[in-house]
Amino acid sequence: MVYTKRSDKKKLLTGRAAALGMDLCGIADAAMVDEQAPDGFRPADLLEGARSVVIIAQRMPAGSLRTSGAGDAGGVLFLRSFWNSGLLLDAAAQTLARFIEERTGAPAVPIPAYTPLRIYGGEPRGVVSLKHIAQLAGLGSLGKNSLLINEAHGNTLRLAGVITRAAFTPDRPNLSDPCPPGCTLCIDACPVGAIRDRSIAINDCMRLSIRHPMMQPYALTRFLLWLSKKWKGAHRMVEDMNNMLVTFYAESCTRCLEACPHYRRVAARYAG
Repeated sequence: MVYTKRSDKKKLLTGRAAALGMDLCGIADAAMVDEQAPDGFRPADLLEGARSVVIIAQRMPAGSLRTSGAGDAGGVLFLRSFWNSGLLLDAAAQTLARFIEERTGAPAVPIPAYTPLRIYGGEPRGVVSLKHIAQLAGLGSLGKNSLLINEAHGNTLRLAGVITRAAFTPDRPNLSDPCPPGCTLCIDACPVGAIRDRSIAINDCMRLSIRHPMMQPYALTRFLLWLSKKWKGAHRMVEDMNNMLVTFYAESCTRCLEACPHYRRVAARYAG
């Protein structure tokens, strides 16, 4: 076990994240996250005495979104790229958690890019909100479609994290507004009207954006989500379905992402 100074620990951590292929690494104060997150979705709910949340981010290839409109084959190519990035993030979070434990002697819990999910207010949500913590860790700020927007990588980042009792110096939160004044491109692009100015009606969004055999017909999924608010047994059943049976799914709508000027800026950089 090797103990290092607090500032040195942070340098070692961000360097390790970069060596694992991560484009960004930021640190949020777990206590600040606890103050803002709802009960049951706080770092302290997952690890008692949590002091830091490390967020890692990797950019999706801009070209993968260009295939999403190329019929079923294009959708599958985007699906594989989307989930391969999740697998890389999950592996990096696992490695970083071990790295933190070995360097600091403090316990660390890796938080995957997707599952597990929990039901909150009849909607599926992550065990913590990685994008909100990423904002507190200075990696970007949330746009009107609630996606994390980073100055260098636009809205193409996927996230994972590590919750730990180790005390790292937190980064400065990014509380800026990334959206151009008066811009409603993402709101106008949503075919189901799910964007409500920096929040998403998740169930409405899922009706068009998620493709999976377990979610067809969608009316059944919507009924189960409604039932989860009325009956605790259904609540647990829907969580189990998501966490055990819907590990992979297809994204069939990315219109709000592609309409965003920040995506177009990144896509233009790799236009060839």
